[in-house]
Order: sequence, then C-alpha cells, then structure tokens
Amino acid sequence: MAYEKTSRDPNQWAKWLEEIEQEEVANEWSESSSEDEEIDEVEQEIHESDTEQETDDIPEEHNIEQESERSEIQNERLHEATRSGPYYIGKDGKSRWDSMVPATSRTRLHNIVVKVPGPLGAARNAKTVLECFHVYVSNPMIGFITNYTNIKIRTLQEKYTRARNAKPTDECEMEAFLGILYITGVLKEGRLNTEDIWSNDGTGVELVYCTMCRARFKFLYRSIRFDDIRDRPERRELDKLAPIRELFEFFVNNCSSSYMPSSFLTVDEQLIAFRGKCPFRQYLPSKPAKYGIKLFLLVDPKTMTTINLEVYCGKQPAGPYMVSNSPSDVVKRLVQPIKNTNRNVTMDRWFTSFPLAMDLLTEFKLTVLGTIKANKREIPPCLIPTKGRALESSMFAFRTECTLVSFVPKKNKNVLMLSTMHHSDEIDKDTNKPAMIVDYNHTKYGVDVVDKMCVMYNVTRTTRRWPLTVFFDILNIAGINALNLYVTNGKLQKLARRNFLKCLSLELVRPCIIRRIYNKNVPRPIRQKARNMLGIQEAPNNQDENVRERKTGRCIICPRKDDKKTTVRCGECRNFVCKNHQHAICARCYKNDSGESSEQGDE
Repeated sequence: MAYEKTSRDPNQWAKWLEEIEQEEVANEWSESSSEDEEIDEVEQEIHESDTEQETDDIPEEHNIEQESERSEIQNERLHEATRSGPYYIGKDGKSRWDSMVPATSRTRLHNIVVKVPGPLGAARNAKTVLECFHVYVSNPMIGFITNYTNIKIRTLQEKYTRARNAKPTDECEMEAFLGILYITGVLKEGRLNTEDIWSNDGTGVELVYCTMCRARFKFLYRSIRFDDIRDRPERRELDKLAPIRELFEFFVNNCSSSYMPSSFLTVDEQLIAFRGKCPFRQYLPSKPAKYGIKLFLLVDPKTMTTINLEVYCGKQPAGPYMVSNSPSDVVKRLVQPIKNTNRNVTMDRWFTSFPLAMDLLTEFKLTVLGTIKANKREIPPCLIPTKGRALESSMFAFRTECTLVSFVPKKNKNVLMLSTMHHSDEIDKDTNKPAMIVDYNHTKYGVDVVDKMCVMYNVTRTTRRWPLTVFFDILNIAGINALNLYVTNGKLQKLARRNFLKCLSLELVRPCIIRRIYNKNVPRPIRQKARNMLGIQEAPNNQDENVRERKTGRCIICPRKDDKKTTVRCGECRNFVCKNHQHAICARCYKNDSGESSEQGDE
C-alpha cells in the first residue's frame, strides 16, 4: 500500500490519509476478532504508517484517551514530516530541536514594536526640572508623607519642653528636606556628620544651613514616616511591607504610567545596602554590599529609565499580598506595563526558562533573550560539553518559536543562551560571536547601570530603619527618571546628572529659603547669605527702622552664645560690632582705601 512507504511531502501524507479513510468505509469489520486485537492493530498501524485511524468500534472508556493521543501524534508527526535535516532531542526525551535554520520569508510579528517610545500622558507636558521630578514624586505623595510625619510628631511633642522644637511640618518644609538630601548626595556628603555639613566657618554647605537649621533637620529625619503608625500593627499582620507600601505603590504607578520604554528592556535584581533589623533582609555574597534589601527592576537600557520595580518580601502572610516569588511569576508581574507591545526582555539565567519564554511570547506578546542554566531538561545534551570544540565555536538549535545557541568563549567554558527574538545562526563578523550574544551584551546592563548611578550620587544617610532605606532608593531612582524625562521633553543631547540634581535641589529648597529670608527670628547673616544666593534685593530701609534706632545690640561677629552687647555700629553695613572686632583707622588712610587722593584728604 502507498501509505506504508515514507515521504517528506505533506501532500503525499494527505493523500495517504484519504486512502485510509476510504478503506475503512469499504470494510465493515465483520470479522470475529476481539476488540483488543483491533486496538493493537490500530496502534501498530499508527506506528508503521505515521498516520491516524478513526474507529467507531473502540470501547467508550478508551475513546477519549485514544483520540487525544492520536491527535498529538498526528500533529507531531505531520510537523516533523515538514522538517528536513538532522535534529537534536532534549534531555527530557520530548523536546526536538532542528540543527538547520528554519525558512523565513518576512519579519515575524513579535519583532515589530507597536507603541512609540517616549513620555506618556501628563508627563509630556513636564518641561522644568521641578515638573519632571513631580511626575515621579508627585505632590500627593509629598502630601501624605507630610500628614503621616505630623502624626508621628504629635506623639513626640510631649517629650519637648519648648513647643517650637517639635512643631508640625508642612509640604514646603518637606520638599526642602528632600532638597537637602539631594544636594548632600551630589556633594557625596550623605554619610558625613551633620555638624560638618551645617558648619558656618566656610567648610559647610551654604545652601543647607540657609534652608533650615541643623536641629530641625535632625528632628524631621527622626520623625519622617510613610504610613499611619496608629494602625500599622494590624496591617503588618497581612503585609511585611506595610510601613511603606502605600508610598511604594504610588511611586511604581507613576513610573509605569509616565514613560513608554524602547524596544529592549532588562530585568534584574538590585540590592540596597542595609544591615539593620528587617524581616526580609537578604544575603547576596556576589553583591558589593552583601547584606540588604532586594528589589527586582524592569529598566530601559537605552535611557536608564526604571519602568517597574518590586521589593522581595520573602513569604508573605496569608492574604492579599501573598504572591509567588518564583522567577517566572516575578517577571510576569514586572512586564505588565509593557504587555502586548512586542518588546524584548533581556534577563540572566536565574530568570530564564522555556515555559517562561513561551508564556511571554503567547500571552504577553513579548520576546525573551537570556542566558539559561545547563540543567534545564529541554536542552539537548550535545550542546553542553565543551571537550573537542574549538574556541569561539557556536552550535545552534532551532524550534518554531525559539532558538538556542551554545558558544565556547574560552577553554572549558560554555555559554547557553535562549531567544524567542532570533531565528537565524547569524555570526557577528567583528567579534566572531553569535548575534544573540552580541544583542544580549548590549542590553543586559540596564539594572546594573541604574544601580551604579544610584551609588554615584546617593542620598542615603545612616539609619537603622529599613523603610527609610527603601525611601532613599525611591529618591535615587526618581532623580534618574526625572533627568531622562527632562532630556527627552527638552530635546537635549546630553545633560550631566550632577548639574541636574543641583538644579533640582535648589528648586526644592527655594520656597523654604524665601520664607526664612522674611523671618526676623532667623539670624541676619543667614538671611543676607540667602538673599545673595537667590538674588533677592534687601528689604527697604524703612522696614528696618526699628532695628537701626536701637542704641545697643549684639555684636554681629561674636558667637550668639557670648551675647556680647555694644553701642558701636559699623560705618558701612550699620551692624553692631564690639571692641574686639573694631579697627581704628585715620581719615587719610580711609580716603586712600576709597580711591581718593591724599590732597583731597588734607582739604
């Protein structure tokens, strides 16, 4: 019979199937053979002819099972029949990989980006430095930080004898607090003692002590909170991240809804240095900090914009925040903002797996490019050994949906990489590496670069409170995202992040400095420095008439604690000066210093 032969032509297979069906209709199966013999015969026929028979006389209990098995066999056999050339079998005995490049006639649909990269929604209208910052750290976020901090302040007021030392804060002062954190991060003085930062002997930071006094900064640093401390115990029973959950989710939503990334993204982990008490502190010996809080980030490696992030909290208590921490589930949660956008996600071998790659391709319309562990059972065993293989040699294995490559960069070293974006065995001529590995090297560094940028101008200060450590990381990431948004909207070629953060810190503290300039309780030298810094002219003389009519006053140069009174004023600035800070000078020398001639002085 024709169907007992073998062929690779799909049309010939279809013809054989028709012959088999016609044969079944002609024969009425009137023989007295048993049902078991018929079933065995059909199975043997399937094995010999690689075709599927349809029978109505098979018992009902076997019908569904046999139909499912035959359907799978038919699909697999017909699919294999259309492929030619040698192939590999995975360690699981089921996964088949072709060694030949599949024929393609056009660009695959999942490689066509459907959404243009760039700002989204209200973020398109952010033009100034402060507006770009408020896209990520929005006014509502600063508002509820202020409210929760005031709740904490009310519990501390009874411990202070003077009410002004524990007065509530407001949004203006809270923004100034953030501005001080940014400027100390730019100057890399985040770990410096506050006495040195607030020093007024010329070695301190003028912008800082013109914004607020050192005691007030330390009080706010102690009091700042990100949730209502009154009901925190109840929320903590369901969520380990309760002390900062509301703020963190607000920030994540701003990141994911404000910017559409480029066609390549990176998923990786970040470790924030922290050695205090924390229910989910991690130990990662490969990281510089080793101990800290682990986060998972989704970053655009082209602009270093963070699109999504998640704190690893370990096993959460039973409730709404109890989620799976498997690598596949973590990636699926991170890529939600870019679902159905035909973008590529680059990841390392801790995340990469065949089921995840297939799920992202079919359910999320995203491709995957990443290194993969050699213990995955879908990998053919022949791709793992390096013995006998030449240096910089590559072995490819292809399936309809993905491509696997084994590359030997050096002796006894093997790199396995999986991609659902690549479907060829292209080799880069400059590096002699597969194009898959070249693309991976160009896109794998997104999270690592963001981590280094956070460390470069880090706003973090020494603390034992882990929510504050997470908040510092939010500010670091917000500064990077705001810079990218400012450059994109302003169509700038390049802008140093140091200059951007300096400008941002000045804009954040400006309202608080202006308020202090017109506060007469602030020492006059500080108000004068603040005016000079912001370019604000001094108030008219009639506003200071009461001060100038006084006959005695404190020396402007002596420390305030000495409280040295005097009746003598400086002839230039009209400030009081004591005898220790006065210098006698004759009229002739005074005239010469003023640029007048000695003859005019004699007259």
